[in-house]
This record gives sequence, C-alpha cells and structure tokens, in this order.
Amino acid sequence: MARILPPTEVHAVTFRSWLHFEREMERAVNFCSELGINHVFLDGPELKIRAVIYNMPERCALCKEARVKTLLKYSLIMGPKL
Repeated sequence: MARILPPTEVHAVTFRSWLHFEREMERAVNFCSELGINHVFLDGPELKIRAVIYNMPERCALCKEARVKTLLKYSLIMGPKL
C-alpha cells in the first residue's frame, strides 16, 4: 500500500500490550521506518476486559472487537484521509 499512496498518507498502527514481545514492537518500528510510513503505538485495550484477563473462552473475540473499536476511534481522530 505504501507504494500506491504517498508514505505520508499511510498509517501503521501497532498495539502495545503485554500480549506481544518487545522484539515484535522493534520489528514493527523498523519495518515502517524502511517503508517511510507513519507508525504509531496505541495502548492495547485488553487489560480493561475481564474475560481476557481471566482467560475465558471468548477472550479472543472480545480482544479483537476492542482493538477494532480502538482503530476506528483512531481513524476518526486522524480525519477522512484514512
């Protein structure tokens, strides 16, 4: 996508969470830097979800739903370009 749109119009988002290793965060930063695209970290919302913390069967669906909602809020803040 970075080759179709100008790099300033591409936004990469990585959730910072205890669910991910630090080296994954570093890889995301390096990858985006190499492509010259904007990259931001957002706090993962999963610690606010009791079912995720208690490892309930529905945890994955709830975590994904929370992350999608967070991404949608971010896209509204960034404006219509996203």
